Amino acid sequence: PFDLVLLDLMLPGRTGFDVLEAMCTRVSVPTIVLSALSDLPARLKSFERGAVDFVPKPFFMEELIARIRSRLEVRQVETRRVFTLGDTVLDMDSRMVLRNDMDLGMTGYEFNVLAFLCDRAGRAQTRDQIAEHALSADGDCSDRTVDSHISRIRKKLGPDTGGLIKTIWGIGYRCDVMRS
Repeated sequence: PFDLVLLDLMLPGRTGFDVLEAMCTRVSVPTIVLSALSDLPARLKSFERGAVDFVPKPFFMEELIARIRSRLEVRQVETRRVFTLGDTVLDMDSRMVLRNDMDLGMTGYEFNVLAFLCDRAGRAQTRDQIAEHALSADGDCSDRTVDSHISRIRKKLGPDTGGLIKTIWGIGYRCDVMRS
């Protein structure tokens, strides 16, 4: 996991705006945008897509370092995002699912699916929503793929804890967890 991302808007093959938007739906990491595009629309678009800061080029290195330090200090003060699923803990910051301090070995996609459901605890999510927010846009995002991930997550969580992920017939899934 990353503590902070520096992102330029002018990238080959893909815009920084696209990267920023995709990143912010999958991970919770502060992003500082660096760009020669320093007009107001570029700044506003960066913030709308999840940036926490915008530094126009050219910039003073000392200022950038100060902004990075400031963001990292804020991040350390923030509370950890942790969800409790029965006897299991999902830690968003470490990207680990633990039972009795033992990692359950979730794959990246399994973790993304479980984290997406936990972050929206108590609310039904369609298979399309889960695929869009938790799976790679380049990979297989079919309903069966989502169902397969849910099945593997339930097995790793065990019968009691896995039962907290409810199937909502004809819709998708809902996770009944508590935020710690």
